[in-house]
Amino acid sequence: SWEALRERANELTCDAHAAPQVHAALKRYTEAVLTPEFMIAPNWKRCYDKPLGYPGDFQIMEFLYSGELHGESAFTRLVHRIGLTQPVAACVPLRMVMLTEAIVTAVAAGDGAPVRVASLGCGPAREILEVLKAGPLDNPLAVTLIDQDDRALAHAYNSIYPELSQTEGRA
Repeated sequence: SWEALRERANELTCDAHAAPQVHAALKRYTEAVLTPEFMIAPNWKRCYDKPLGYPGDFQIMEFLYSGELHGESAFTRLVHRIGLTQPVAACVPLRMVMLTEAIVTAVAAGDGAPVRVASLGCGPAREILEVLKAGPLDNPLAVTLIDQDDRALAHAYNSIYPELSQTEGRA
């Protein structure tokens, strides 16, 4: 399996950091042989190229949240899936589910005053979208989204607004 291969490769290279020359040689090898194989998948390519300046931009977050397989061939979609299932990537959708549940719980337990949520580095703010989709709000919800990237905020606005407009002023 891919996981067994990844774990074995990590075992074989774990001491490379102690030897800078070995580390540099492994990096050159990886860049020359392995990296091109992964660049066929849109998620790996975007993380590697960093078109917005960092590897975890809002579009990568959307890849992770949706779980949809992207690519022109079955192999490309398989490589994309490998990226979605890496431990560091797999925790992102779980974080969104946990945040959604925490906000829904806070809104349900409210005392009639607005429940205030601020999301720093909100990216696509998918958890807010999921809260709004969860059903009628028991208490008012006030959300402040903050992100360094105007495109992330625009994306969040465009995806959230249709649901927000259905809350009859409760959010």
